[in-house]
Amino acid sequence: MDAGFYNQIQKSSAHLGSILLLLKIVTDDENLREQLFEIAFNLSDKNHHKAIWIVELLTEKNIVIWFEVRWLSNIILLFKDNRQNRENYLKLL
Repeated sequence: MDAGFYNQIQKSSAHLGSILLLLKIVTDDENLREQLFEIAFNLSDKNHHKAIWIVELLTEKNIVIWFEVRWLSNIILLFKDNRQNRENYLKLL
């Protein structure tokens, strides 16, 4: 995982400007998008909510990414391989 990217998420705030800056970074680098999803769906990560804010804007900007097989399969694998994440997520529903 890119420690610099994670630190940027950690230092970010709920202000739209902060989220849009990270959105720009993630939009330009596909590898960071995959890391973003890892952080967002790791409910034990104290910054997962910040990553979810970025995912929300990213998908709003380009809804097609949810239908890209590679991304969808990665999300499925995150839940398949991490039972605790899956159980935590299901508790939120």
